[in-house]
Amino acid sequence: MPLDIFIYRPDRQPNINVIPDLCYTPSGQPFREWQQDQETAKQYKVECIKIKLSQKPDYKVFDYWR
Repeated sequence: MPLDIFIYRPDRQPNINVIPDLCYTPSGQPFREWQQDQETAKQYKVECIKIKLSQKPDYKVFDYWR
């Protein structure tokens, strides 16, 4: 699992408490957008798994005992 790094920018609004809206990734993406992207990716993976489970299996029976 990759290490997630966030940069807190108190210069945007000086405050004693950490406000998630002031946290950014090293590339400059706000924390809220990153969190939303992660949730979207998770939902996509879940939907792909549901679709795969609902399809017929890929195996075929070539010979069977009578």
